[in-house]
Amino acid sequence: MPEEAPAKFLEIADGSARLRIPQPLPEAVQSGHFGLTAEGPIVPDQEQLRSIVEYHVQTLAALAIEIDSCVRAEKTGCDPRSGKLTDSARRQAANRALAGRTARDLRITLIGHLRALENVFGLEARRAVDEFARKLAAVELRTRGPVVVQRELF
Repeated sequence: MPEEAPAKFLEIADGSARLRIPQPLPEAVQSGHFGLTAEGPIVPDQEQLRSIVEYHVQTLAALAIEIDSCVRAEKTGCDPRSGKLTDSARRQAANRALAGRTARDLRITLIGHLRALENVFGLEARRAVDEFARKLAAVELRTRGPVVVQRELF
């Protein structure tokens, strides 16, 4: 039985969005973004590209969900790590400040991922991947509801 070719699209499970797997910029390949061998730069195949794009989509969606969690914590004063509410006005103020700092840090991380995508795949591909990841995050939030991100276990 012949091996199935990798899909050229990523699709959200509910069918609400589809993303064509972008091709890398020639200059990104030539400069060795995917690696170098004695024979020259590595040219990724369709399966490798799909895996790379899927990783970035999942990472961007997870960051969007975490940012949403922090924004909610900033509004309510609950602990952004556990989602627990407190009666103490002082503790709520500290939680709001922590949620704001955490959201800022997550946005900086998100921007780094977007820049990496743009450097390798170009502006239009970066925009398409970002839009798809945001739709995926929205579906997750709609399906599961607000997510509490627990960053510290002890």
